[in-house]
Amino acid sequence: MNQHPHSEPRSTKRSPAPLVHAASPEEWITYKRTWLYFVDCYREAANRLRNGDLNVLFPEGSIPPRLPSSRTLGLARAAPA
Repeated sequence: MNQHPHSEPRSTKRSPAPLVHAASPEEWITYKRTWLYFVDCYREAANRLRNGDLNVLFPEGSIPPRLPSSRTLGLARAAPA
């Protein structure tokens, strides 16, 4: 109540915002490990898809990349009838 509603601080901290707020350092480490595992699984699945494995499963919650074209996969196209 003593502070004027339009007053501004004289100076502010200019540190970058964290990517994720965690309640403790242990939870932040757990988050980081889980995220890195997710990224590794996604990259592995994307590589398998790029190499022609159309039955590859991507991690839950991820959005798979577009399917490669038949030309990229080296598949022969069916002749028109």
